[in-house]
Amino acid sequence: MLLRQTLIDEVRLGLAVLQGYIRPGGPLNLTDINIHAEDFVGRVLNSLYGWSLVNTNTVKSNYPCIDLLDKDKEIGVQVTSEQGVGKINVTYSCCANQLIGTITKLYIFSLIPKQGTYALKKNIGSTISFSKENILDFDDVLKKIKASPDDKVLDVHSYVVSQMPAVFASSRSKMQASRREITSCLKILNREVLKAPERFEHPIKMFDAIKEIRIDLQKIGASRIASATVAAEFEKITEELRQCYYKIIDEFPYFSDFPKGSHPPYDKFRADDYGRSIKLMMEIRHPINCSIAAIENELKAIDAALA
Repeated sequence: MLLRQTLIDEVRLGLAVLQGYIRPGGPLNLTDINIHAEDFVGRVLNSLYGWSLVNTNTVKSNYPCIDLLDKDKEIGVQVTSEQGVGKINVTYSCCANQLIGTITKLYIFSLIPKQGTYALKKNIGSTISFSKENILDFDDVLKKIKASPDDKVLDVHSYVVSQMPAVFASSRSKMQASRREITSCLKILNREVLKAPERFEHPIKMFDAIKEIRIDLQKIGASRIASATVAAEFEKITEELRQCYYKIIDEFPYFSDFPKGSHPPYDKFRADDYGRSIKLMMEIRHPINCSIAAIENELKAIDAALA
């Protein structure tokens, strides 16, 4: 799904913007942005890891050592923008002294890119698990997103966009335009030839419809639609229609002699051409409907992203 990569790219943009504000010398007061970042990080980690972190300020004012807590899973998270190992070791020592029995795992989330190595204190004798793998940053978030199912990607994207509306205003407009474009093309496929019961079909009516749909899709430029995934599906549909049309011309050349819009009776067709041609044209339904389903799934993903 091309939209998936678009969503991931937009999350990356949002995280980069946030990190730009947080970095030393950024345009906002670090204290203010860090307070907001605690809730932001907690919400993202909850979505990606299935945790239930809450800000410790909602548990008790001046809660020691950590900023986020999942009581049930006994996980504590310290969110920091400080460089170096000092804050990390102080946090671990604090937890080892004050949060034994409350948490069993400690994570540090660095709001700035983490270092390659840290001189960590050894957790000898402590029941709280902590190692360098427990130090996370936004790069780790992106790696986790890339490995996550579509529903989690959509959830994180929706949250990031909701927190930074000004950053994503133009992106949202493009997505809305893409939705209108896809919907317009799909309407062309809302024809009886692709869904009516076989007993109600007529060879010339089907033949005319197949030609009309193919021409309409080409005129509107469905195979050049902005979404590459959707464009590829419309290209498949157009090719199915084209091949079917010329197959009918080859096998039943006299069909083109009937006036457009006419419904000649059964006895105007040769031998079993009436039923055979209908069955031949109905063969396009399965591949075309598969493409329509793929397009509708992309449309649902856009709707979810816009919600």
